[in-house]
Amino acid sequence: MPDFSQEIEQWKKRSIYKLPPRVINLDSKSYKPQIVSIGPYHHGEPHLKPMEDHKERALVHFIKRSSVPIEAYLEALNHVVQGLRDAYDELDLTWLNNTPDFLRLMILDGCFILEVLRMGSSGLDAGYAPKSRFQQPRAALCVAVS
Repeated sequence: MPDFSQEIEQWKKRSIYKLPPRVINLDSKSYKPQIVSIGPYHHGEPHLKPMEDHKERALVHFIKRSSVPIEAYLEALNHVVQGLRDAYDELDLTWLNNTPDFLRLMILDGCFILEVLRMGSSGLDAGYAPKSRFQQPRAALCVAVS
């Protein structure tokens, strides 16, 4: 009888899965991000690119407020990069073979989520320019649930 213990251990690490096409095809719009991509699966899709500037701005705000250089966050995540990769089911080779880009995406998206949550708890005056997407009340809600 084959030993599946290594495969079982690998599956225990998974927590972020890709849906099979047969599920996505039931209602593709419901299973694909419409406004913003979080994580590597949909990153770079053309219709999601407008929010990338806002994610970058959120990262800058987070780094400024923390007074910790991004390199320190990259170094800290470098110690757990394999665990981060293992959490994803069917991670593309682009992300498996490029640790700096993968870690930067993890930090970019993580900081973006934290900024959206911070805005929700501290109100709209969270240090962003007036009339930016982050200052539009419905934008924070749409981003948070998409």
